[in-house]
Amino acid sequence: MFITAALIPYLMKIIQLAAVVADPYTDPFTGDEYEVDEDVLTLGKQVNALAAQTLQRGYSHFGAIQKYPDVNLPGTALGAFALNDAAIMLMELKGQSQTLGQKQAGMLKETVKAPLYDLFNALADGSIHDVDPAVYDAIQESTNRITDPSTSDTEKDF
Repeated sequence: MFITAALIPYLMKIIQLAAVVADPYTDPFTGDEYEVDEDVLTLGKQVNALAAQTLQRGYSHFGAIQKYPDVNLPGTALGAFALNDAAIMLMELKGQSQTLGQKQAGMLKETVKAPLYDLFNALADGSIHDVDPAVYDAIQESTNRITDPSTSDTEKDF
């Protein structure tokens, strides 16, 4: 199931965003406790909301913008960043530049470039704090779940 869920954005014309990737976590080796700070979570939602708003203004040829359901993956890079006070944005979309034609490659670059430019500008001028985090909360959840591969069935039917 994990591999299938990871491939879904590449098979469909959707963009998936994620900002909530870790619950409170206790390191089993040191006993240190980590928790995503509320301000960090809010900024993560604002960053993802700005990306969604940018793409909805026509900078995307993809048919849908969705968000991953909230997950708890503290051992991933995104989870570790969030637990260490960094707002995160995961933006997954279909396409590997080496397999696309010239027109599709150009469209893919614009789809990625537009939200990043808007994000950098908003971070630089402080307007990122004016973005309503409820915009992120209102994005339709994907039916594709990110799952913990260590808890998946060991038998895969490929």
